[in-house]
Amino acid sequence: MSASVMTGFCRVTIVAPHIRVDVALPEDVPLSEIMPDIVRLTDQTQSAEAHRGFNLSRFGQDPLDPALSLAAQGVRNGEILYLRSKAEQQPPIVYDDVVEAIAGAVESNSRLWNDRMLRAVALSGAALFMYLSAFVLWRAGSGGDIHGVPAILAGVMAIVLLSVGAARALVYDDHVSGAVVCAGALPHAFVAGLGILPVQEGFGPGRGHFTTASVTLLVAAVIAALLLPYRDAIFFSAALASVIGMVSGLIALFTEASVTKVAAVTATLALALIGFLPGLAARWAKIPDTFTVPEASDEPDEEVDVALIKAQANRGHEVLVGLVGACVLVLVVSLGILGFSNDLWARILTAVIAVAMFGRARIFRQATEVILLAGGGVVGLLLLELGLTLSASNSNLDRTTWIFGTTAVAAVLFALVGITLPGRQISPFWGRAMEIFEGVVLASVVPLCVAVLRMHDWARSGFGLF
Repeated sequence: MSASVMTGFCRVTIVAPHIRVDVALPEDVPLSEIMPDIVRLTDQTQSAEAHRGFNLSRFGQDPLDPALSLAAQGVRNGEILYLRSKAEQQPPIVYDDVVEAIAGAVESNSRLWNDRMLRAVALSGAALFMYLSAFVLWRAGSGGDIHGVPAILAGVMAIVLLSVGAARALVYDDHVSGAVVCAGALPHAFVAGLGILPVQEGFGPGRGHFTTASVTLLVAAVIAALLLPYRDAIFFSAALASVIGMVSGLIALFTEASVTKVAAVTATLALALIGFLPGLAARWAKIPDTFTVPEASDEPDEEVDVALIKAQANRGHEVLVGLVGACVLVLVVSLGILGFSNDLWARILTAVIAVAMFGRARIFRQATEVILLAGGGVVGLLLLELGLTLSASNSNLDRTTWIFGTTAVAAVLFALVGITLPGRQISPFWGRAMEIFEGVVLASVVPLCVAVLRMHDWARSGFGLF
């Protein structure tokens, strides 16, 4: 048994620019907490590079992660660590043997299999099988009726997964696996909600079943978000999506509108909600206002707590990712319903909303939100093309040719954007033209939604009075 296991310390040699120190460091403490002591022991507090900060690294390798402990990064007794300024570049390694050069090149490859990849694959497999178990329970009933044993099993499974995930996050401080396990409870909660009400013989699950399923999903998402202090973006997404689904289900119940009409209203509202998400996320994360009116006072201004502001900004971004993901999920489902309908106005609305999603992506700067919205727009266009293709008759050559032509044009447009736009700055003229085009697209969404709802027919008939 090594000394580090018995004592909790790891004996290493630290090589600084002008000194070499043998020291025993705690192996289970994050490196950032002991770095000030290391800098003091190596007499680097008064160096010219002290204001830039220091890091520890093995020879010829990337710096150690300051958020992790020495044990977590595989540092063993007797290793030599180099203390360097963050502004200093690592010197290139010079080899005098071909075998060593090959070994160094292989070790420097970041795509080698490691423990992090093993953990990611295992957790991904666990998530897939949890979602599969929910799908199995959903398909267990005959004729779509899962009232009874399948719904009870789904509810029990949701409670168990929420409990295990919360224990992993709160007791073992493993927020990633806790979030994965709690996320597996969401589809089980939805399936349990579908089975609360019995299904009439000869009919499948209806609007009432969807509404109750949205309610149970909302409850599970809120509980998971309260139990997990971190990694809860997916639960914000599920909560917002379930609220939108619950409202849509209630509208369908009380108005007896068709699925296409409900999807048109839902997609329009979800698209309009995207513009308010940054403000909602900032308020939820309690990010302070960027400008305050200065007051006349003799007291000096208070120092800004940079660490607190950074934590609030990161929290706001995490919440924003979840909210944007919810709107994109609702939009994709709604566009799928509209794209596969046989309504011309619904299909036009699908194309317009998909294009509008690309415009909405321009208001964000973080890659995650842009990828979600742009990817959702691409999926919406693909669902429209797929719906047109599957509904087209093989003998209708003109329609098939038109669908093929639009698909080819879309492929060429996306290829041109990927080839020409990266690395080029958009001129003010084209920037203004894009803003005008986006405004026209957004302004056309509401009239197209009205057309899908057939409200013009209702208005021409005298508002239903004649």
